Amino acid sequence: MSPLEIVLVSVLGALILIVAIYLFVVHTNAVNRLEIFEEVNKEAKSGKIAFLGDSLTDFFPIQDFFPGVKIYNRGIAGDTTKNVLKRLDNVVALAPRKLFLQIGTNDLAKGSSPRKIVANIKKIITTFKKEVPNIEVICISLYP
Repeated sequence: MSPLEIVLVSVLGALILIVAIYLFVVHTNAVNRLEIFEEVNKEAKSGKIAFLGDSLTDFFPIQDFFPGVKIYNRGIAGDTTKNVLKRLDNVVALAPRKLFLQIGTNDLAKGSSPRKIVANIKKIITTFKKEVPNIEVICISLYP
C-alpha cells in the first residue's frame, strides 16, 4: 500500500471508531435518562409542566428561565418522534397540565418524510389528550 492509501485507511478506521463511540454514548445516555425519569416519577406531582423532546429540550436550561417553577424536562438527546412514542407512558404518568413538545429534528436528519413526522407528532398529541384530558399541548416548531 502506498503512504496515501495507509493514511486514507487509517482515517476511515478512525471515523468508524468515532461513529461507533458516538452511537454507544447516545444510546447509553438515553437509557440513563429513562432510568432517571423513572426514579423522579416516583416522587412527581401531577398538574405541573413538562417539556418533551430531543437534545434541544434535553440541554435547554429550563430552570434558568423559569426559576422556582416545577418543570419536568423529558428531553433525550438524539430522540426521534418514533422514540418518543415508545416512551410516552413515562411522561403521561406525570399528568402534566401543560406539555411543551419539540421533536422531529432528528427524524429529518435520519431521512424521515415530513408526512411521517407530522403523523407521529399527531399520535403523541392524541395520546396526551386522551390520557390527560385537560392538558394544554404547546408545539414548538422545528428550526428552519
